[in-house]
Amino acid sequence: PHPVNPAGFTVHAAIHNGIADAHCVMHTHTTSGVAVACAPQGIVQHNFYGAQLLGRIAYHDFEGITVHADEGPRLVAAIGSKKGVVLRSHGLLSLGATVPAAFVMLWTMQRACDVQCANAVLGATISVGDAVAARCAQDTLQFNPAYGAGQDVFNAMVRLVDRIDESYKH
Repeated sequence: PHPVNPAGFTVHAAIHNGIADAHCVMHTHTTSGVAVACAPQGIVQHNFYGAQLLGRIAYHDFEGITVHADEGPRLVAAIGSKKGVVLRSHGLLSLGATVPAAFVMLWTMQRACDVQCANAVLGATISVGDAVAARCAQDTLQFNPAYGAGQDVFNAMVRLVDRIDESYKH
C-alpha cells in the first residue's frame, strides 16, 4: 500500500546487488554533507574526522535524479572496495556488513563535513600533513572488525536516543 521511492530504490538496489558485503546502505542529504559533496576537493583531511577517512572514500559524479537503472553499474564501479561514498552534488552514503559498520562510516563522514563547513567560515586552515593523516587513518580502530567495527559508537548513539524517547522500540 506504500509506494517505493524510485530514486532510493535504484541506488540501494544497485549497491545491494553489486557489492556482496553491502548488507546495510545508509544515505543522507544533510546540509554540510551536500555542501562538501559540491566542493571540488570533497572531504579534506584537515581535521580529526577527515584524517580518519584518508583512503576510505569513493566519489561518484552527479548524473541527476537517480531513477535510471543504467547508473547502477557506474555507481558500483566508483565505489569499488570503499565503504564511504560522496555522491557529488547530492550527499553522503555508506555501506557495511552490519548496521553499526555502515553507521560509524556515515557518522564519521558527517562529522568531517560539519567541521569542514564550520572551518570554511574561518578562512585558512591548519594542514594535517599526508603522513599524519595516513597514520591517523591507519590507527583509527572504529572501522576495524577486531575492535567492533563501529559497534561501540552505534551503542552510544542508541543510548542517546533511548534517553530522549524509547517509543521507537514498540
